[in-house]
Amino acid sequence: MAKAGPLTQTELHEVAFGCARLGVRRTARSVTRLYDDALRPSGLTITQMSLLVAAELAGSATVGQLADVLGLERTTVTRDLRPLRDRRLVDIGVGEDRRARAIALTDAGREALADALPRWRSAQEKVIGDERVPSWPELADTLMSLDAAARE
Repeated sequence: MAKAGPLTQTELHEVAFGCARLGVRRTARSVTRLYDDALRPSGLTITQMSLLVAAELAGSATVGQLADVLGLERTTVTRDLRPLRDRRLVDIGVGEDRRARAIALTDAGREALADALPRWRSAQEKVIGDERVPSWPELADTLMSLDAAARE
């Protein structure tokens, strides 16, 4: 590999202010913080709420299935499920394949979701109802396209 010459201010600014990853990551952190702040009285984080919603929609899902649906690593899902299990919001049992763990919401988990939902709606409205945010459906489509392009 040839030795690179000195970097120009233009090149550095391109990375500092034009990097898609940096912009998406910064936005994701800010939006996550907004949802977590709104959900704090419910005792859930937005990640935990997303896990509960995904598990409830699935009826009973494995860690791997939840990871796929949420775009997370299996180890991350396993780690994030522990406090939900400790609070008895989910049951973690043996799946059809004895090596897999089946995740299902408990009644307490459904109650926690019901408590969190109005708080989530408030945060959601703050994000997508802001006049500076373009049409949410279009933005959601763009984000899904960005995700697909990054996966290829």
